[in-house]
Amino acid sequence: ARYATAILNPSKNPHQKEVVTEISSCILKTHAKGGNPAKYWDQNEQKMKLASTFEKWACKGTVWSAGAHKVHEEQLKHVCKGCLEHQRQDIQTDGSHVEESHKGWNSLQHVHTSGIVMFMGLCQDFVLRQNVRVAFAKAQKSDFVSSTHSSHHIHLVDRITKLFNHF
Repeated sequence: ARYATAILNPSKNPHQKEVVTEISSCILKTHAKGGNPAKYWDQNEQKMKLASTFEKWACKGTVWSAGAHKVHEEQLKHVCKGCLEHQRQDIQTDGSHVEESHKGWNSLQHVHTSGIVMFMGLCQDFVLRQNVRVAFAKAQKSDFVSSTHSSHHIHLVDRITKLFNHF
């Protein structure tokens, strides 16, 4: 995704899709499909493939923007650290869930200007919403999770349940 932002005039560049596909194939042997996890190239292969693909498209002269070299250097640093390599190919990992979580945390910081006390409350609410969403999505739900109907207002649901059942 970072390389895609470094493509010159991406919406009009006829090579955009091909470049993104080639860059992706420098990291991934195969994409996750049908319940099978993605397979990644090892660190050295990733480094060689990224360098050769970047140079191939740099020679064309109509693909990379002025900031592309900086993006490439940063990505090579990640590759050299082993950030994009998966030691255990048999374990399914999905970075998109982590990135979504980070977007949520960043949203809390940027959208809600508040003090530390309010921020702590917003964080607790954010975590609670995520946990209820995950629990409600499971095939086997507890009676309480089922009674929430996916609402994160669990204190309200608990109070209504107690009143309704006369506890």
